[in-house]
Amino acid sequence: MLKKGFRDFVYLTKRNVKVFLKDRASFLTSLISPFVIVILYVTFLKRVYDDSLLAVLGNFGVTSIPDSLLGGFSSTWLMSSIMAVTCVTLTFCGNTIVVSDRLSGAINDIEAAPISRFVISLAYFAANCLSTLLVSVLALGLGFAYIAIAGWYLSGLDVLMIVLLTVLLTLFGSLFASIIMSFLTSQGAITACSVVVSALYGFVCGAYMPISSFGEGVANVIYCLPGTYGTMALRHYFCSGALAALQSNLDGQIGTTMSAQAIASLKRGFDIQLVAFDNEVSLGSAISILGAAVIGFFLIYALIVFFRNLRGKTPKNPALADRG
Repeated sequence: MLKKGFRDFVYLTKRNVKVFLKDRASFLTSLISPFVIVILYVTFLKRVYDDSLLAVLGNFGVTSIPDSLLGGFSSTWLMSSIMAVTCVTLTFCGNTIVVSDRLSGAINDIEAAPISRFVISLAYFAANCLSTLLVSVLALGLGFAYIAIAGWYLSGLDVLMIVLLTVLLTLFGSLFASIIMSFLTSQGAITACSVVVSALYGFVCGAYMPISSFGEGVANVIYCLPGTYGTMALRHYFCSGALAALQSNLDGQIGTTMSAQAIASLKRGFDIQLVAFDNEVSLGSAISILGAAVIGFFLIYALIVFFRNLRGKTPKNPALADRG
């Protein structure tokens, strides 16, 4: 029984991924989005972050830094922001396969087959994860290419952890999208939800703007959201190499004590080191919070599937349960 269920799961997951890839409009939209964001960041915001970096260092008596260090830090910080948003918002685009199956009636044919309805639900979720991860990896490849041009300071461990965090954030986003969309009843509502999440998530996870830029009340709300800590973890591994090289350069200009203080100020100002509710958040704590959120969302997802199947009612989203 378990072997058959696994075969059904693999077959449906492959089918759902193929449907997503064949839908050129959805695939190209998902693929182009991170590329457009990279271009917009580099064109309009890079100078802003360069000036902010120089302003912070200027408070410690630093007059200039090499362009390679400036580009290395700015590029890694920008890419950490883009990846933190991309891994989550693209999962809402990936859920379009659920809508297309419902509108075309394909879901009825699938449910008529002797396949567990929980397996059907899980296959939709897995396909969403894989589709999002595919686009995210392509965006990450573009980001690494841009960083290599601007100034490469990433170690092998940094690259590995960035990839693993990309997978973890994709799981987080896929579960979040599945839970939210389970309460939506029309394609219009799903589209509207996707637009709202895409527009707001970058702000509420601290990716587009440093959290210190917001008021205390808004900042405290942001500190309560798990996505914020995923952004911090990504920034740590993206920026740690550039910061280490920058500190070595500053040691010769302002001394080791002042350079350490300057780097600590940079980390706090650019949300590489969060201070939530007057407590510094360690890297391990940030990753643990994100991991706990993934586990919690999965349990909520499983409960939604279980109770809807138990009640035998038609759900509002066939990605989570059967249609009765």
